[in-house]
Amino acid sequence: MSMQQQPEEEQKQPLAPASVVDEPRPGEAAGALAEAPADGDSTNKKNSVVKDSTATFVYRLLIFALTFLTGVVVTRALSPDQKGAYNLAMALPRLLIRFGNLGVGDAAIYEIGKKRHSLQRIAGATFGIALAVSVFLVGIALMLQGPLTASFVKGVEPFLFYLALASIPFALMIDFAQDLLRGARDINAYNISRMSHNLFLFITSIIFLFALQLGSQGAMVAALITVIAEAVLVLLMLRRYTKLSMNVDRGLIGDMAGFGLKASVMQVVMYLNYDLDIFIVNYFSVGTAAVGFYSLAAGLAETLWYFPNALTVVLFPNIASNIKRGGELTPKACRHVLFMTFCSSVLLALVSPVLPYIYGANYAPMIMPLLLLLPGVVMLSVFKVLSTGFFGRGQPMLASWAALIGLVLQTVLDIVLIPRLGINGAAIASSIAYTVMMVFGVIFYVRSTGASVRSIFIMQKDDWRVYKKLLALPLQRMQRLRGVS
Repeated sequence: MSMQQQPEEEQKQPLAPASVVDEPRPGEAAGALAEAPADGDSTNKKNSVVKDSTATFVYRLLIFALTFLTGVVVTRALSPDQKGAYNLAMALPRLLIRFGNLGVGDAAIYEIGKKRHSLQRIAGATFGIALAVSVFLVGIALMLQGPLTASFVKGVEPFLFYLALASIPFALMIDFAQDLLRGARDINAYNISRMSHNLFLFITSIIFLFALQLGSQGAMVAALITVIAEAVLVLLMLRRYTKLSMNVDRGLIGDMAGFGLKASVMQVVMYLNYDLDIFIVNYFSVGTAAVGFYSLAAGLAETLWYFPNALTVVLFPNIASNIKRGGELTPKACRHVLFMTFCSSVLLALVSPVLPYIYGANYAPMIMPLLLLLPGVVMLSVFKVLSTGFFGRGQPMLASWAALIGLVLQTVLDIVLIPRLGINGAAIASSIAYTVMMVFGVIFYVRSTGASVRSIFIMQKDDWRVYKKLLALPLQRMQRLRGVS
């Protein structure tokens, strides 16, 4: 599955805004996620995870709105064939970056959390690696252009291919800089950076697709301008914490390599879990229209991951700095994520019949794969939280093994089902693979931490207080306004 606008997150894939005086703070409104801090934590520290998660979730709602609007702009401006070619071109740099980033960003967060090196030293080594990796990735892609455009990215014209490659250095720099902001615990800056991507892309897409009517080429130009602008913004925000430089610090790279390489296995495998199917769909299809339908369905299904992604962004640095606290937060986060993702999936399924009126009647074939993807997306939301728990505990290979099992199963099912069932087969393969990944993730997590399966899946009495307090907030605000008036 592939989001049409940006890399997964997923997997990244951010401080909460100040509360209004006398209003319940995010930590008070959702205290169930933060009731078990490590010994000696202050009250502010106690609620920091839920505050950051709440702020991140608010930003993700804004990102969702911008992503949705951009998706409508792109989809209505492009034919299914054009959109399919655009999505394939967007997926190519993501694939190369996931193979080539070596887990550097995750290793940087881990090292910052352990406080063994200064932020400036870590940032310098990180950006030095980014430059070297970018040159290598672009060179490899140019060497393989012929075979790629004849098979898995067939239908992608050379101009789109070159624009996609040009975005790699900027996209890699953005990924690493955002990870450094997460390590510095400036979740607000991280969120602003992520939101800026969607805002820039929305504006540039309108200009190049509607004002200039440049088709898929215009969509790719808009994407390239977006990553350049976002790179400038995130580097400016990072300058508040450290001087920006590039260096080859062999000692630090050695410290980061062990964790980073293990983390990179997870990143590569998870990327392939998300996006491999669109390449296989394209390989077995006559044109790129099938990719256009499937990528739209996948992008809509992945919007259900906004809440788990918001939590994992905050959980990782907190778990890395305090494993005991992470062991208490992770199962709690799983329960809430499962509940909210399930409810969101039901809502999306109910509104799915009206989607062709929004995106255009010629995109109606995307409804069935969307519905088939939803069960797997719900299951994978739990795995997302568990994998963050593994990473924060310094056990990324446990998450990688579960993801690798899912990838092998998905690849086999894709090859068997896509020639027979088309994009519906790809959706079925993804849902089954995601569910298997979740099962193995739970097994590994329970065995490594001693947590119970019940603590991961079953909502507890205290958990419901979160939603009770959240539902009471509008009423409390209205009462305050009446009191002021």
